[in-house]
Amino acid sequence: MEALAADECDATGGGADCAHTCASGYEGGSVTCTGDPGASASADGAWSVTACTDIDECTAGTDNCDANAACADTDGSFTCTCPTGYADTNGDGTQCDQIDECALPADNNCDANAACTNTAGSFTCACNSGWTGDGVTC
Repeated sequence: MEALAADECDATGGGADCAHTCASGYEGGSVTCTGDPGASASADGAWSVTACTDIDECTAGTDNCDANAACADTDGSFTCTCPTGYADTNGDGTQCDQIDECALPADNNCDANAACTNTAGSFTCACNSGWTGDGVTC
């Protein structure tokens, strides 16, 4: 919660809500003046404070992660991580583009006598007609 100036309650009087907002990524929280107008923040019982709580942007659906990315809530924010087989185009998990592992032979382990098939986040190998094996070895 943000620090409060000692005179925030001066103009509002006892029992009134003082000016207070939670930092980005947090919600709730309030400060109420319970003492006399002009009571300082250090006066015992002069202010009643309810802490701000973290918003779980992942659960709330307010994150901007790519549909394929994993969202992880952090204190006051969130992170997005693209899964294996996807390129993190923007470097922050907001755009995860599928990698075509079959486009370059160096990106897959298919045998030279096998066909590579790109799949969502991965690839498969299958031996060509007339060859046997698991596609990695034919």
